[in-house]
Order: sequence, then C-alpha cells, then structure tokens
Amino acid sequence: DDLTVAPRKKGSQPINYEICSTPDYPISSLPYQGEDLNKYLELPQTGSPRTRRLAISICTNASSPRAMIHALETFFRDGGFSYTLNPGQLPKKDAIDAFLFDKRSGFCEHYASSFAYLLRLCQIPSRVVVGYLGGEMNPVGDYLVVKSSSAHAWVEAHYQGRWHRIDPTGLVETRRIIAGNALDTSTSPFTFHGILVDGYNLVLMGLDALDHYWETTVMDFGIRDQRSLLRHLGLSREKSYNFLILFSILFITIGGVLFFYFSVPRLFSSSPLPYAMADHLLKLFLLLLRPYGLKRGPWEGPLTLSESLNDLPQEIKKEASMFLGHYIEAVYAKSHPRRRDIFILRRTIRQLFRITHHQ
Repeated sequence: DDLTVAPRKKGSQPINYEICSTPDYPISSLPYQGEDLNKYLELPQTGSPRTRRLAISICTNASSPRAMIHALETFFRDGGFSYTLNPGQLPKKDAIDAFLFDKRSGFCEHYASSFAYLLRLCQIPSRVVVGYLGGEMNPVGDYLVVKSSSAHAWVEAHYQGRWHRIDPTGLVETRRIIAGNALDTSTSPFTFHGILVDGYNLVLMGLDALDHYWETTVMDFGIRDQRSLLRHLGLSREKSYNFLILFSILFITIGGVLFFYFSVPRLFSSSPLPYAMADHLLKLFLLLLRPYGLKRGPWEGPLTLSESLNDLPQEIKKEASMFLGHYIEAVYAKSHPRRRDIFILRRTIRQLFRITHHQ
C-alpha cells in the first residue's frame, strides 16, 4: 500500500523488467487509498537531547512545514559538515547528537537519518528512502550501468498533501567533500594524461557489455523470442514446428559428431594412467569369481593366478583368462596402463558380471 515494487519471491536468476518513470505524474490520480502517517512520526521517547533542543528552536521560529524544512536545510548547508566514506564509528548512545554536533562528517545514510529524525521532531512525517543515484554510461553497449557503489539514501517528507523528496547529502558543498577511497592516478608513473585509466575502464566496459549481451540475448531467449525469430524468418506456426524438429535433429547430430570427435581419441590415446585404476579392476575381478572358488594368496601374482582358472566353467574361464592377459600386459609390459587398456579391462569385467549373474 506504499507504492513499493518488490518481487513476490526471492530468485537466483536475473530478472528483466521495464519501468516507465513519470516524475510529474500526480499521485492523487492513482488508485491509492492513502496511509497512516502516524508511523512516520514515531521516535524514541528519550535520547539525543541536543538534537531535540535544535528541533524545538526551529519549530518555534518557523511558521509552516516548508519554513521548518528550509531552516533545516540551512543548518546542514552552513553547519560545517563534510562528506566522507570513512567517518569512523558513532557512539551507540545519542548517535544523532554525536553526528550533528561533534563529528559533522559522514555519508548519505548519516545525513538522511539525522534529517528525518529532525523532521519527525518537528512533527513532519518523514521516511528514509534507499535507492541509487547516478550511474555510468557504457559506451560499448550504450546502456547505463548502476552498481552498488551508486547506492544512495535520501529523505521524503509529507506536507501539503503529498510526499516531497529531500536530499540532505546534496546540501554539503563540493569543497567540503572528502574523497573516501577515490583512485588518484595523477602521480602514477604509468599514467599519461589518464590514458591508462581510460583504457582500463574501456576494457571493463567491454567485458560488462559482453556479459550483458549474454544475459539478455542468450540466457533470456524465451518462447516469445523464439516465436519472434520464426516470424522474422517467415515461418508459419505449422512450419515452425517442422523447423524446430529439423533444428533439433541437426543439433543432436552435430553434438554427436563433436562428442565422438573429442571423446574417441581420448579413449584410445596413449596417455598414462595410475596403477590404482588397474588394481581396482583386479579386485572386482577377484570379487566376481570368489563364489567359484578362485582365491588369491598374498604370494600369487596374476600369472600364477591364471593357472588356477582350469576349474572354472568354460565360458567364465575364457573371459577370466582374457582379463588376466590384458592386466599383465597393461601393468607389467608397459610403464603405465593406457586408456585403451583400462577400457578393455572394464569391458571384460562387465562381460564377466553378465555371465556370472545369469548362471
């Protein structure tokens, strides 16, 4: 009921939406039932006595809410305040007093909260609004980049029947602003008239534009975009289904070709693999043939073990002999097992598994 736009549920995917801003549109013409302004006058019962005395003096000498706001603006503009991103920590007790009368230095949240506090003391409904101020134009993608560094806080005061925007941070004069963490490249030996910084920023803008294009064009290519593309290609609804089927078949075919092109050479490549892979398959081999009485003593190697296969059924004996033969060749005849060796050993294990579980 406060004209706030918020998503219905929190999501992890980017959301694209369009907003049309009409700052001069009268709020009174909207289907808006109003609100309880008393909640925008709530304050602690005690605390910050110097701020309370300041508010009393302003309220006494001003004849209207607009005059009170003007007096507060004058106080902030001429009060010797400065802007900094590193103001230090304020005390928990009477923090508003400490900021307005002692430190007099802070960033937008300090100015907005203290200004709203004074407005409420003057019985003017007020609230702190958090959003973004400014941004940077991306010349590569031709769009405005608004980041967390552009976050800002200001105040809205309600008088004369509507809310009015007030930015107390903007009342601080430019000569009083202290750069909290600004990048000073004037003394850098690698900078010639800002060329390095400009080039670096241009690279960052290019990367941001590429990421923006990926998100908006590729990741967000939904059903509406697909239909629009098909219409642009002159395809009717019936033809579009045929086109999609043809495109899917083509995509699967190309994917299969690429898979075999990159996977099969790796399968039969001669790159070495650790002995542990072959030893693991040997353990599976012994586990499968244990029910048939094949046991390996701690002194037995695979060659000696192959002599114990005579008592096995003929079909199992054939596959077991093949496995041990490949194992001996892979482990003892070469410096390391190869991918093709492991592939053959695994295939033999699968064949043994099928035979032993069907008997």
